[in-house]
Amino acid sequence: MSTNAVIAVDAKQVEGTLAEVRSGRHTWHIDEPAAFGGEDRAPSPVQALLGALAGCLVAAGCQIAREWNLPFAHLECSISGHICPDRFFGKEGGQRAGFHHMTVSFHGLAAWTPAQRTLWTEQVLKRCPVLDNLLQGTPIQTVWRDAHEGMDLSLGQDR
Repeated sequence: MSTNAVIAVDAKQVEGTLAEVRSGRHTWHIDEPAAFGGEDRAPSPVQALLGALAGCLVAAGCQIAREWNLPFAHLECSISGHICPDRFFGKEGGQRAGFHHMTVSFHGLAAWTPAQRTLWTEQVLKRCPVLDNLLQGTPIQTVWRDAHEGMDLSLGQDR
């Protein structure tokens, strides 16, 4: 049995809705567009989610093609999502806060049979961890710690 890997990120507000996100050696930013109270200085959280999903699908696709010795010359993944902003703005009722529909499109250059493409796609969708989290409803525990309780909120690390 494999040992579980722990993946962690920390985010802190920089200014307005602009957040700096850190994970390991990597730092990036997330912001909201003007229509959502931000300044559009970085991808929005929902754009980042779609980007994470697309990146994970590409990574899973590359891994499966490598395992099956099915070379390809090019692979892209495009995702669009339909979302209603009402809940974000505090309006009750209506649609859920998250995406209510997504479309995933793969584009590539590979000398695969239609059966190989179908099997490859099924495996990519089955093995992508980000998609699994979106489809399976992972339990989330939330906590709040004030700075005076030993949490440095600027870094998100225990002192």
